[in-house]
Amino acid sequence: MTISIGGVSSSYSRSIATNRKQQAQQLGRIGSGKRIQRAADDAAGLAIAKQLQAELGSAQSVSRNIDYGVSQSDIADGALDQQHQLVSRMRELAVQSSNDTLSSANRSAIQAEYSQLQQEVGRIAETTEFNGAALLKGGGVELQVGTGGGAEDRIAIDSPDSGIASLGLDTVDLTSAANSRAALDALDAATESLSQSRASIGATRNRLEGALESNAVTMENIAAAASRIADADIARESSDLALSRTRGEIANRVSKHEAGLSAGMLVDLIA
Repeated sequence: MTISIGGVSSSYSRSIATNRKQQAQQLGRIGSGKRIQRAADDAAGLAIAKQLQAELGSAQSVSRNIDYGVSQSDIADGALDQQHQLVSRMRELAVQSSNDTLSSANRSAIQAEYSQLQQEVGRIAETTEFNGAALLKGGGVELQVGTGGGAEDRIAIDSPDSGIASLGLDTVDLTSAANSRAALDALDAATESLSQSRASIGATRNRLEGALESNAVTMENIAAAASRIADADIARESSDLALSRTRGEIANRVSKHEAGLSAGMLVDLIA
């Protein structure tokens, strides 16, 4: 005759092993904060989450690109502002020099200051750069403000040419009253040119700010979507872990109780 005393115990043993596996998975999700620990947990969800993470990384690069563009615009605008102030002072000198009551010495002193300011306007145009690229010598750059390769994913930033010759001030002097009066029109034209350049830069900068805000919203939505798919619900996982531990403890005690009963029955049968 064959006596089986392990049927019930082995069932509880399997239950205990399964419960321990569940606890290990739950602890892993709580510890990492991720619902998907491996592809087997959710193959489709993992693929989607990884794609979203790649899109998020690209969007973060876009934000950096736009920040560079904003910084470039700020540097150019600051330099143009300095030129603006210098040209305004040059016009004041031209008005002063237009007066016939000035002596030769007076006019020479005015011309000396004018020449220094004129040179500084030119120097600013020659030396203003961002990351090695000239900003006030014409040309321009394209910023990658989207994650695609199309034209709609780029914004062009035109660089003004605010050199002395481009402003029409290279041949202007205040050596006589007549020249000084003629200089007024040239200085007015230079002021208008600088104003237009600054207006263009300001408009582009505002557009970049809009693109930056739009990209920030995109990143927020992508991150939220990835989180819903891949992140663990810590409250739920903690609750499930507590339940698993309770079930495991019950199964453990029942298993020990069954083992004790089985051993007692075997002793009785042998006796």
